[in-house]
Amino acid sequence: MDDGYVLCSIDVGDAFLIVPQEELTQVTCTDASGATTEFVLGRVLPGQRNGPQMWQDAFSSFLRDELKITPCDACPCLLRAVDDVLCLVKETYLNNTLIPALRAKYKTSLDVVCKEGDELTFLKRKHVMVSPDQLAIQSHRNTSRETV
Repeated sequence: MDDGYVLCSIDVGDAFLIVPQEELTQVTCTDASGATTEFVLGRVLPGQRNGPQMWQDAFSSFLRDELKITPCDACPCLLRAVDDVLCLVKETYLNNTLIPALRAKYKTSLDVVCKEGDELTFLKRKHVMVSPDQLAIQSHRNTSRETV
């Protein structure tokens, strides 16, 4: 962290709903009275079978085209974008480039860890900066109890 790096979690809200359909997708809805209505989807819906891949393609293209961020040749899976992103980045780049570019296109929320005591939650794990060179990661505890 002394070199100006921060840990940041970024959540893209309604990610699938902003991705255009790649081909015409028609949906027929039948209500309780038996009346049917037909719709043509303009955007991807959560739960749509090819939705995750279409989001991945759209978000990866945005990162590549707008920010020149590309997968690491040695480990291309490091840039497997979902609607939650965890990155270690220079704070100046985060504030001056990455966040403005993301917010120009997407609805985002973010948490940043940059000093002792800061914390964020990412994929149901709490990340707490204990010291400048130590990060504690705590798993999400299941608080529901099962009765036997």
